[in-house]
Amino acid sequence: MISSNILIVDCPSLTLPDDMEIKCSNDNKVGSTCTFACTGDKIIEGKTYTSCNESNHWTSAPPRCCISWKSLMDDLSVIPFTTLKVDYAEAHINCNAKLIFNNFIIKYECTCKDALIDHSQTCHYWNSPIGSCKHALSFLVRDMNKIDPDRFPVPCDPENMDKRCDRSLDK
Repeated sequence: MISSNILIVDCPSLTLPDDMEIKCSNDNKVGSTCTFACTGDKIIEGKTYTSCNESNHWTSAPPRCCISWKSLMDDLSVIPFTTLKVDYAEAHINCNAKLIFNNFIIKYECTCKDALIDHSQTCHYWNSPIGSCKHALSFLVRDMNKIDPDRFPVPCDPENMDKRCDRSLDK
């Protein structure tokens, strides 16, 4: 009588965040390949797939889903004297653009405020309401990340965030 002592071991189950979906070719069995996708407007940072190898390990850790600042900004449109609503992580941010007059020059300023942590940021002297709000929003999100980095992560593409915000009206 021939007996088989072969023990089939799978790769460990993958733990994923709520904003990620996974599809595997054969569950967590050896040889299975899993692909990751983010839900909503988030994008993947890291590898989009992993495989269960013969030593019962995944070839890479799951990636993370993060907010794309460029995508968020591409969707913005601001009309003066109206409120722009932006959802970022857990925050619901309101931005208001308005015209300002200083030394016979007409420019825009925008104030963005998050009610969750009661923090705001204002940028002045832009030629358009969208420009002033993009700058104010960039600085507000950076501030929020400093206050609570777990709740308000830096976007995947921080290089797309605006870097200048004129905060003084004395120009």
